[in-house]
Amino acid sequence: MSPESRRLVAGVQFAGTLLGLLYFRGSVLTGPNWVGITSGVVFIAFIGALAIGGTLLLRAHPWGVPMSAALQAIQIPELAAHSLTYTLHGPFALSLGFAINWDISFEADLSTRLYIAVGKTPEVTSFSLNLFAVALLYVLLRSKAPKELPTVGGLVVR
Repeated sequence: MSPESRRLVAGVQFAGTLLGLLYFRGSVLTGPNWVGITSGVVFIAFIGALAIGGTLLLRAHPWGVPMSAALQAIQIPELAAHSLTYTLHGPFALSLGFAINWDISFEADLSTRLYIAVGKTPEVTSFSLNLFAVALLYVLLRSKAPKELPTVGGLVVR
């Protein structure tokens, strides 16, 4: 992966961490205590993983690309259905949505956000794709692992 691509993705992940910390500091978690605590722990784990993934990318650690790719992959789907509503993104979402009533939407959101609701019926059932996360995942996955050089007895043979 090129250093410019690593810096770009790591910068996006650090921005997600910063916005997430600002959001969490100013947010009020609603619902029963166990729901607020659980969602708070999941959100803190996500923004912590963004920071760790960005650090590993900047240091060119072997786990940097897989961890960052996994973090981007979980941000791609956004679902609003009768049984489950799920949205997770940070720091930016550019979503292309399709609703059951044939509405097509295009939405931009500058925030780090976690929203999970079970059994809460939305106004309209819809499915969205976070195109920004898809683009970052593409940048991460097109990077090739460096080829190992042939060695004999620990010495590189060319």
